[in-house]
Amino acid sequence: KALDSLVRQDLALAKQVVTDDDFADDMNFGIQARAMQLLALQQPMARDLRVIASSMRTVTDLERIGDHAVDIARVTLRLA
Repeated sequence: KALDSLVRQDLALAKQVVTDDDFADDMNFGIQARAMQLLALQQPMARDLRVIASSMRTVTDLERIGDHAVDIARVTLRLA
């Protein structure tokens, strides 16, 4: 969406990308909080621990990608 808004100079789409980032941030926080809860309360072993750890890395990377999309959307807004 961010790149599409930049190419088409679609300000509404760029604003939507910026707004949707809050939802992504909330999801990231929720998933990481749940992962920490599982680590603390369930004491996972081997495979389960690897799944939780990789999930935490994945959501961190996805959140970072979302932040880059917001940066692109803000460039679109500034260019307009």
